Amino acid sequence: MNYQETVEYLNHLPVFQPSKVKSGEQIMGLDSIRVLLERLEHPERKLRCIHVGGTNGKGSTVAFLRRILLEAGYKVGSFQSPAIDHLREQIQLNQKDIPEEAFARAMTRIRREVEFMAENHLGLPTMFEMIVTAALLYFLEEQTDFVILEVGLGGDIDATNVIPTPELAILTTISYDHMELLGNTLSEIARHKAGIIKEGGLVLTYPQEEEVMEVLIDKCRQVGATLITASLPEAAIRYDLEGQEFDTERLKNLHIGLLGTYQIRNAAVAVKAVELLNRTLHGEMKISDDAIRAGLWKTEWPARFQLISKNPYIIVDGGHNMQGIEMLKDSLIRYFPNQKIRFVTGVLADKEYKKMMNVIMPISKRFYTITPENPRALEAKQLAEYLKSIGGDAVSCDTLDEAMRRARKDTLQHEVICVFGSLYFVGKVCRNCVDIVHN
Repeated sequence: MNYQETVEYLNHLPVFQPSKVKSGEQIMGLDSIRVLLERLEHPERKLRCIHVGGTNGKGSTVAFLRRILLEAGYKVGSFQSPAIDHLREQIQLNQKDIPEEAFARAMTRIRREVEFMAENHLGLPTMFEMIVTAALLYFLEEQTDFVILEVGLGGDIDATNVIPTPELAILTTISYDHMELLGNTLSEIARHKAGIIKEGGLVLTYPQEEEVMEVLIDKCRQVGATLITASLPEAAIRYDLEGQEFDTERLKNLHIGLLGTYQIRNAAVAVKAVELLNRTLHGEMKISDDAIRAGLWKTEWPARFQLISKNPYIIVDGGHNMQGIEMLKDSLIRYFPNQKIRFVTGVLADKEYKKMMNVIMPISKRFYTITPENPRALEAKQLAEYLKSIGGDAVSCDTLDEAMRRARKDTLQHEVICVFGSLYFVGKVCRNCVDIVHN
């Protein structure tokens, strides 16, 4: 297959929908991908992996860690999801998307094995499982030094969890999300997330709620893994709209360009991860403090409290669950105290959108709602009606462009527009930020 044929092939595969998993129409499990990897001679067993799970902060933590390793001179592969613009962006080598030819080559091998599996009733991998497998094949082909895998959903039965014990497993904050699949209590959710902890492994976690920590400690005890809790800074030493400065226990005056109250915590976890990795690099190139400092400062991660305009201020944030919205609210209050915010937003219907909107409502001036391009999307009109029912000023818009035009027309130079919600449209705002700012 060439690249276009590859995309067409993948686009004809069933789309993952949590509701169908819950009803039994779709199955989540690792049986099919394990058969596929066996037929491909187990590329996952030949890579040095770092596995990152949790609820919020996974992507930013991966971004910080990846950039630090690059500054240290390592060749780094990374897999992250979901795809916002195109499939290839999920698979990166040294922060560059997998080339079209390499993606098509890997998928051609995978399709051949998938067709054999179908003919012999060996199961059918999902599109996500095939893309994960393509990433593993590509990273092996390129002989990467480190592969950083971000969990897609949950942990125990996520496709990325086919790897053996990684060099390091990292768990960011664990909170409520995907409850229809992971459970209604933090303990239930934590048990799924803890599935990435493997025999004899080294595990780094954010400080967690007591019931979450109990699950992690118990899991580590069962499999003989070592659990380390990161010590995180409470607040930045200095901050403005250009960046932030913070201290860790060992390193002082670290700078990051990413905004948001939560980013110094993600950065601090990445620093601790590097310190743990250094213990395992026997006879290899160590990761210097200079690489840590340069990596933190050079890290970019779109759609996480990203400032794309100062006239007026436009903030873009991918917060799409309760914890994400609470952190977004805290950051807006911190950077823009005593201001009411105009929000452009769209959500997926299976999220706790009512609770989310109640959190953000006190600092709102007006909402401009849109319908994200996703089969799970909540209709813009329905979201606007709910916002009005709880005392908000809301107007529904047919398109994202219309919502941005109306918000900009209503906003004075010193005021703030915040675009938040589903990554499926927030990412589009980041990609088209030049047009959005100047139109």
